[in-house]
Parts: sequence; C-alpha cells; structure tokens
Amino acid sequence: MTAEAHGSTESGIAVPVESRPEPARTNDGNDWFDGRCWLWCGQEWTRVIWLGPVRTTGGISAPFTACGGCVQILHDAIWEYVMAAARGVQGAGAPAFGTDTPHGHPDEAADRR
Repeated sequence: MTAEAHGSTESGIAVPVESRPEPARTNDGNDWFDGRCWLWCGQEWTRVIWLGPVRTTGGISAPFTACGGCVQILHDAIWEYVMAAARGVQGAGAPAFGTDTPHGHPDEAADRR
C-alpha cells in the first residue's frame, strides 16, 4: 500500500485511510445537549457535543463543546493533517480552519459550494 493510502498517528502507527471514522453527527446517539458552540460558528444555543476540557493561562478552564457543523470541520482538518504527515510533508501544521466561512456557520459554506 502506498503512503497516500495510510495516515499516521502521533505515535507513528500507520492508519489505513479506509478506517477513517465518521465524525459525530447531531443527535446520532452520542450525548448531545443544548449549549454553546465554542468553535467557529459561535452559536450560543444549539445542539452540541462535549469534546473535552479546555484550559487557558492561569489555569482557567471550561467545558469545550461544539455543534455538528464545527465538529465536521475539525474532523476533516485532523484527517488532512494525518494524511499530510503520512506523505512526509514537512511542517504539516494546522490548516486554516474556517477560511471559507469568515462570518457564519460552517453549514452555510456547504450551501455555497
């Protein structure tokens, strides 16, 4: 199998692309609840899923939650990173998230495509 057909994890283990999981989808059986999306869309009251705790300087922390559209963007960006790293791209850093949605929800970008 070629390098393009594998991703890698932080530990350097090859991950077959066909094993790419689907991202969480709103009301898919995971623990979705009404709350604030802390990612790109900034919606203050929508269906969200808890991604984990987030901490800033001074030890201030908050629950990190995101809506389905923003989870999709994050999921895709992670896989872009994994695939670039698997191809040996030097400095395969974080992509420019949400560049096609400067003032709106990620779902609006899909409507414009």
